[in-house]
Amino acid sequence: MATKVVMPQVGITTTEGLIGEWYKQEGEYVKKGEPLFSIETDKVTTDVEATADGVVRKIIIPAGQTAPITSMVAIIGDPDEDIGPLLDTAEITTATTSGNEEEIKQEKLEEQKGPNPEGKRIKLSPLARKIATANGISDAELQNLKGSGPDNSIIKRDIEAYLRQKTRQEAPAAQKAVVPEEAGTTFINKETVLEEQRKIVPLSNMRRIIAQRMLQSHRDIPPFYLKIEVGATQLKQWRRELNERLSKKETDVKITLTDFIVKATSLALRDYPELNVSYSDEGIIYHKDINVGIATAIEGGLVVPVIKNADGKSLYQMARERVALIRKARQGGLSLEEISGGTFTVSNLGMYDVEEFVAIINPPEAAILAVGTLRDKLFLAEGTVQVRQCFSLGLTVDHRAVDGATAAKFLQLIKERLEDPYGLLL
Repeated sequence: MATKVVMPQVGITTTEGLIGEWYKQEGEYVKKGEPLFSIETDKVTTDVEATADGVVRKIIIPAGQTAPITSMVAIIGDPDEDIGPLLDTAEITTATTSGNEEEIKQEKLEEQKGPNPEGKRIKLSPLARKIATANGISDAELQNLKGSGPDNSIIKRDIEAYLRQKTRQEAPAAQKAVVPEEAGTTFINKETVLEEQRKIVPLSNMRRIIAQRMLQSHRDIPPFYLKIEVGATQLKQWRRELNERLSKKETDVKITLTDFIVKATSLALRDYPELNVSYSDEGIIYHKDINVGIATAIEGGLVVPVIKNADGKSLYQMARERVALIRKARQGGLSLEEISGGTFTVSNLGMYDVEEFVAIINPPEAAILAVGTLRDKLFLAEGTVQVRQCFSLGLTVDHRAVDGATAAKFLQLIKERLEDPYGLLL
């Protein structure tokens, strides 16, 4: 029986993947469990194994092209098997999908008669209508759009393409409206810079998807920001003593500030499950597991490997897992499982001497914690000026899902446990 090969789901937020390389070509035999092709997403580059024995009858998405998650990319079957019905399904899928599983599920079209002079019907999907309304696109504008969905209906990708085109058209006009001499600003664009004075580096698939995700977060999520300062005196002493003990064992793992913070955060998420959530139109989704992602810089982008069930792990277990995940991330060897299922993210830029920063929420999570560098700070104690080491924590929160007071108590609990590390054992 012929088997569909589909683009796998890589985490709960990835919408598409790039086919990097096909290891088997049409007509070649493949065994179940054997690497069939590689994919690249904003999160990871990995191999995808064949799900059945057979001959690669048809490669639908060639190397170098992207495909939406769950869409068919190839067909495996017997040498003489009729794969016509599956090919017909593939043609429909590639013609109608927009790279977003949510829209694929919602692709039942609604014919809407907008208040336009001609009274013509506008065929578009519910998700396309929602995006158009949110961005102020009138029915008159929709009338002039050519849809790429079934029966020339307008779907999500058509609206997004129109918005990009509209932005490009409005940008030059906005620039011309400002006189550089008056504003003290020099505008640089592709048309005004000589070819030899500029260099355009094409976007990688990872950079392109990161850009889309960050824009989505900035556009769709109404955030609020909290900041708190944490004293590090006892924390540093604990870290030093624990690492001294570890040095006597046969291990090269060292416990870092990040490990303490991930541990304190995971325990606080247990006490405040209101932060371990995702917002949806149907309601607030409470996650049973506490899976903390660690934002990790790699060449050409950013990945977020996930420590699963972090609240149930010791500091040493967490440190050992962090070291292994980050090493694999920088070698491009993370598996799909290792970057999936995150419910909260920690981003630490302290190693770059950054004192504080505002992090952007990683959808569909509801919050992200930003960690600054350890630094000396003067403070008053009993009428005398003293010096202590401290660092800042910044919390960015989705206000649709979480209220300010709840987030403040959550952040305060993290501070308390870090300033008195015995709380991490309770």
